[in-house]
Amino acid sequence: MFLFINFIVIILYTNSLKKFSFRDWTIEQKWLFILLRSLLFFNNPLFPLNVLVDSWIPDVLDAVFQSTFLALVMVFWLSVYHGVRQNDKNFLTFYVPKFVIVILIWLLSIVLLLWQQYYSLDDPTYNLTIDENNYTVFRVLYLISLIGYSLFLLYLIIRAYAELKNMPYFNLRIKFSLVLMLFVIMTCSSIAFLRIKSEPFRQSLFENFTKNYRNTVEFCAIFSIFNLYVYTLAFVYAPAKNALLDYKDNPTFSMLNDTDGEDGEDVVYGMDSLKHLEK
Repeated sequence: MFLFINFIVIILYTNSLKKFSFRDWTIEQKWLFILLRSLLFFNNPLFPLNVLVDSWIPDVLDAVFQSTFLALVMVFWLSVYHGVRQNDKNFLTFYVPKFVIVILIWLLSIVLLLWQQYYSLDDPTYNLTIDENNYTVFRVLYLISLIGYSLFLLYLIIRAYAELKNMPYFNLRIKFSLVLMLFVIMTCSSIAFLRIKSEPFRQSLFENFTKNYRNTVEFCAIFSIFNLYVYTLAFVYAPAKNALLDYKDNPTFSMLNDTDGEDGEDVVYGMDSLKHLEK
């Protein structure tokens, strides 16, 4: 169901933006173009292979798909709160540091997702308790990386809000992104807290949180939160039907300083839904 809806949302969202030049898209609109396609793989169109094929390849692909999507969401959060107050978004100086921060988390997440699967290939009786010390080291590294990421994200949020709180348009963008982000984080944290009470899940919380589910409610909850999050962003940041006319009639709304090396990220045509929310 989510896979089908995802296709529809991609078509509608891409169609709404095709009237505008790519340089005029806001940073949120550019990232949603990427996230919607990554979400397709997060919903795992190859899932039937888990049933049809007796192989470890579907599990590896599933782990890579999930880790990649979550990593892109993390980079998206960093980019939004940093980019909203910075026009110069050179790839090397703006994006590379963020990818360096997140890539360690991405690699560790794949290791944690595939740890037991890998060792079970040679030893079907393998259990994490056999190699608990080594597995714990990776979990600690993963936790430290998440803490470092969280502190950096918090710093960017505080800086963005402090500098732009008196500018209604930017202030609204920050508040909206922050509310949705906190909703996703709090929901996932609540699910993790409830599941950690179970002994089997305590042994391998990360793997079981994203791959194994005790019932259909847990399965739907995990996938629903991320799908609905991206769909909501796509709805809000998609240009309105009259956006092209407003954009042409009000060219001062944009900041297209291409000659100065800045991008046109601050076009307001994608924020009509946010204005309604503010009212």
